[in-house]
Amino acid sequence: MPAFKTAVLIPSFGRPLTLKKCLSGLLSQTVLADQIFVIWQAGDFATRDAANEFIERFDGRLIVVHCEEAGVVPAENTGLSLANSEIILLIDDDAIAGPEWIARHLCFYEDSGVGAVGGPARNFHPDGRPFVVRHSEPIGQLTWTGKLTGNMYDHPDEWSSREPRQVDHLVGYNMSFRRCAIECFETNLRRYWQLFELDVCLTVRDNGYRVMFDFGNVVEHHPTNATYAGGRDGDLQVKIYNGAYNKAFVLAKHSKGLM
Repeated sequence: MPAFKTAVLIPSFGRPLTLKKCLSGLLSQTVLADQIFVIWQAGDFATRDAANEFIERFDGRLIVVHCEEAGVVPAENTGLSLANSEIILLIDDDAIAGPEWIARHLCFYEDSGVGAVGGPARNFHPDGRPFVVRHSEPIGQLTWTGKLTGNMYDHPDEWSSREPRQVDHLVGYNMSFRRCAIECFETNLRRYWQLFELDVCLTVRDNGYRVMFDFGNVVEHHPTNATYAGGRDGDLQVKIYNGAYNKAFVLAKHSKGLM
């Protein structure tokens, strides 16, 4: 396997306990990252302190940085601006990577035509119960009409032996990309910055690369963000209107004009 230099970006806000589990997973990798950026945001000092507990254990590879604005895209861009690695990996602060996580991502980049790689998540409730297994397909597709399907989580165990598949988009709790394939994360999206990953993947494709999905590279995910929960509770501006705006913006950005 070629020796790619790697950086992991972890935008973290308000989840210091799960962040510690995420960092512990990165300590157990068979291929260690060259850089790991934990980006704490606004006044979230508990996250900063939790990350700082791991500094010595990472032997200088863990960099804890501050982003004044709370948000996924601003935080990701803060880390990306400091990374000097060929391959950028993204994982959520409430996800735990298995020991082969980085190694499995990197093996795809031996093919110079691959620009981004992702994998699924297995979700768990706060009491430890797994989410219901889903057999939904297709995986990671975007149709010409603009219909977006994900289905990148809670797969049956037997799907982990499936062959990798070329897809249109990925999810940010388990993905990577070539640093040369994108300049930065899209800053014109509205919070909660839905579909920033779609923009990344379409940019990667626009630059001539393929996007791949590895069924066997599963992360353990303990979601706590209620932004995407169904129903009318919460901030509908963020849940509904901003999400619709972001989808329209990304599709328009990557659509070719009429001749």
